[in-house]
Amino acid sequence: SPAQAVTIQNLGDVSLSISAISLSGADAGQFAISSNDCGASVSAGASCTVQLTFSPTASGSRSALLVISSDDSDEGTINVALIGATPGSSGGGTGTLDQYNLAVTKSASVSVATVGVPFTYTITVLNKGTIAASNVVMTDQLPAGVTFGSANATDGGSCNESSGTVTCTWASLAGGASATVTITVTP
Repeated sequence: SPAQAVTIQNLGDVSLSISAISLSGADAGQFAISSNDCGASVSAGASCTVQLTFSPTASGSRSALLVISSDDSDEGTINVALIGATPGSSGGGTGTLDQYNLAVTKSASVSVATVGVPFTYTITVLNKGTIAASNVVMTDQLPAGVTFGSANATDGGSCNESSGTVTCTWASLAGGASATVTITVTP
């Protein structure tokens, strides 16, 4: 397929270190990173682009994740769902790569946490695109020194926590729609 772009934007006020950008999932081999101008860091207020292509080996729909790992204390790992489909029923060749435009924001209920007093933070996943995003996965590394309490997702999402990482999934997130995750922790 023609290359599709995923833009990584640093909305923070310090440089963002990117440790890895990779593909994962059962069909990851049918997707490729054709270019990546991100380098090892993205300056505050800047953005970079990763170009992806889809080259299926058989007909049908395929999915993978674009995994972006960074030193962001709020969202150290971002998983971007990729869906590709071949036209018609003949096997192999090129297909189309659906392009999603997902954005993630995070806010806390307190500006200063008090030891022993639970607080919540909210993560919003917004599909800024016009097509539904399938198999949406959001991961969040809990801050050091907190005890996990709960994680709840809206819009049919489900969450679990394992080894300090909260993972939430949605089967689909419509174009223009958003879903919210509320996480409660105790410092």
